[in-house]
Amino acid sequence: MRRFFIITFFLTVVASTFIYLHHRDNVIPIANLLQQKINGAHMKTYHDSTFGYIMRYPDFFVQLPDSLNPEPGCCTFRFWNVEQINLSGYVLGNPEQLTVQQMKDSLVHENHDVKIRTLADTLIISSPLYAEDGVVDGYRNYAKYVRHRKLWFVQSLSYPVECEDAVRRIKHQIDSWTVWENVIPQKCFIPKRRRQTFMYSHKSYS
Repeated sequence: MRRFFIITFFLTVVASTFIYLHHRDNVIPIANLLQQKINGAHMKTYHDSTFGYIMRYPDFFVQLPDSLNPEPGCCTFRFWNVEQINLSGYVLGNPEQLTVQQMKDSLVHENHDVKIRTLADTLIISSPLYAEDGVVDGYRNYAKYVRHRKLWFVQSLSYPVECEDAVRRIKHQIDSWTVWENVIPQKCFIPKRRRQTFMYSHKSYS
C-alpha cells in the first residue's frame, strides 16, 4: 500500500510539473499581445484645429486632456498597462529658419546615441528617451520632423524597448506622415522654440 501511495504521489508531481511547464511555455508575452492589438486596430485620425495638421493613432489609445498639453498645437495619445506608450504631435518655432542639416546638428549636439535620417525637408530620429533628470532607462523615442517655413511639425513616439516590434506599425505611419495630406495649412502664429528634449512622464491619467 505504501508503495502504491509513493507511485501515485510521484505521478501526481510529474503531471503537475508537465502542466506547469506547458502553461508557462504557452503564455504569450505582453509585447506580443500588444503587437497583435496594434496591428488589428482601426487607426483614427486627429485634426489639429490650430495648425491644421493631421495624425493617426490606434483607436484604443486614449487622448490626454488639452489641459495637460498647455501649448497650442500639441496633442498626446497614450496607452498604458504595465508599460506606457505615448504618441504625440506638436509644433516648434523655427524663426532662424534652420535647414534640415542644421536641425540635425542641433539634435545630435543635445542628445546622445541618436540616429538620424534626412529626406528633403524632413528628418527622422531614433534615440533614448529623455526626461528632465536624464535618460529614461528601457525606453526609446522615435520622431519625424517636417520643416515648413518658420515651423517644424513633429510627431513622436515613446515606447519600452521590449515593445519595438509591437509599435512597428505606428513607426511606419510616422515615416509616411505628410502633416496635412492635401489640406491647406491655416495661417497661425509662430510659437516659441523650445529645447529639443524628448519629455516623458510616468504619471498615468484615467
